[in-house]
Amino acid sequence: MANWKCNACGATYSDTLRDGGPYTHVCGPEIVSHEVTDDKGQIVKPRVEREYANHRDENPLPGVAYDAKRKGHVLPDPDDPTGTVFYPGPVPIKSEGAGRTAV
Repeated sequence: MANWKCNACGATYSDTLRDGGPYTHVCGPEIVSHEVTDDKGQIVKPRVEREYANHRDENPLPGVAYDAKRKGHVLPDPDDPTGTVFYPGPVPIKSEGAGRTAV
């Protein structure tokens, strides 16, 4: 179990859930401005959100499967749509973004 700080959104998190399962961090939207309402509750100015620059998405790439025999991951080959490639490292994720720092 390790604790991390996301370099894009600033969130701190553990890569392990309380039950021991893996946690995958995904940056939420950056709030640029909050919603403003009048005294009757009517929205005068809507909330504005945007994606963080270099956002991080630790969800696995689509089509990734674990190969227990070889102890690594198999993913679609980017150069051959009908083929696969073996990846011996940790689960390949959708976006490293700005990275993360151990805390």
